[in-house]
Amino acid sequence: MLLDKQQLSSVLKPFGLFTPAQRVVNLLRLARLVFRCNMEHVGVLKRIRSKPKNEKVNVLFLVGEPAKWKCQKLLEAMRNTGVFEPIVGLTAWNGQSQTAIPHDEDLDEFHKSAERFFDSLGDVHVRTYALHPRRGLDLATFSPDVVFYSEPWDPLPNQTPQAVSSFALPFFVPYFIPNFGHIQQESQLRFYRCLFGYFVLNKEWAKLYRDASSFLTHGEKWLPLGHPALDWYSVNDSGSSGKYVIYAPHFSLPFDCSEKRYIRPFSTFDWNGSVILDYAKAHPDFNWVFKPHPLLRKHLVEFGTWTNEQTDAYYRDWERLGTACYDGAYQKFFLDSRVLITDSCSFLTEYAATGKPIIHLMRRDNADVPLSPSKKVFDTYYQVYDLEGMFATFKEILENNSDRKHDDRLSAVREAQIVGQNASAAIVEYLCRLLDR
Repeated sequence: MLLDKQQLSSVLKPFGLFTPAQRVVNLLRLARLVFRCNMEHVGVLKRIRSKPKNEKVNVLFLVGEPAKWKCQKLLEAMRNTGVFEPIVGLTAWNGQSQTAIPHDEDLDEFHKSAERFFDSLGDVHVRTYALHPRRGLDLATFSPDVVFYSEPWDPLPNQTPQAVSSFALPFFVPYFIPNFGHIQQESQLRFYRCLFGYFVLNKEWAKLYRDASSFLTHGEKWLPLGHPALDWYSVNDSGSSGKYVIYAPHFSLPFDCSEKRYIRPFSTFDWNGSVILDYAKAHPDFNWVFKPHPLLRKHLVEFGTWTNEQTDAYYRDWERLGTACYDGAYQKFFLDSRVLITDSCSFLTEYAATGKPIIHLMRRDNADVPLSPSKKVFDTYYQVYDLEGMFATFKEILENNSDRKHDDRLSAVREAQIVGQNASAAIVEYLCRLLDR
């Protein structure tokens, strides 16, 4: 995750790196904000419950990057009830996408592509921003009763949970599925405190978040109903059978400068990105899928790893060699795959639900370890720290088609409650009860 100075300040605030007076003032301001939002939620809930039963509940899914769209199953489940009217609201310029799409013409083309993507899914969508000048539209324009967020990274000021709390109930389904348990980033940022509810994977994760919460985050906020992204999958007992070998590199290249830095670099691209492409060229019969993080291309250039020309050539090589997937419609590849090769933490739990092996590329200088709900599952991944280990693992998994951790992995996945739930149905049922539908 890329943090600027303001975001770093937000992350460091709970650790007491402010004067006592500053801490008191910040706490009072936050308490007043949270109290206001909670009172507004009460009024909004009363309004929705009083709507005629034949009037649909309007739901807006706020989406910044289609590659992070994880709520298709939930949207479809809502649509199928006849109770809800769900639409996708394309937004822009949150803490990540604003750095990835700096120019208006690029943004316009980006969202034309996003619109084509959601058209292909049959989803109704609107743009929640305007250009010339750049501005976010007031989400009240779209008359939502419920707003779903998928990213906490600095939404536009007039599209934050606190901004919409006066007219809609704000909920959160993260684009990531928790694994390492970065509690501060996943549950304690200012963004989360004004939500009505946050859907989490299970009761164990809800307890971890609740135990870490201050008195400004009420315990009922954490709703352990599962993650809709996992509704695509079920454990495959047949081992590593499947067509595709998926390579999914993260964007967090290790660097440091005065203005911005990664506090947790996950990317191993500096020592294996080119090598994996060379390996793929030598083994084209493996049916490769290239699924990079949407920020990787930009960061390769911005932080001096490669030039634009070198980066474009790298991407073109993957496109010629196999399939390049740049949007959120990757589930078909996951379901028909043999293995995932990745250093992207967002996929580690999601892909585990397929029952297939993961070759987990790791940095020795990243000391993060998974928390208890994930540790048994993570122990069944094939962890790689250098090229020697990577090639040995490629030989075992890809060339010899062996998976010695298969049985342990299936057992761990089931114990962790990653599969066997229908989160979309559970969330819809919860909302129907909540809203008296």
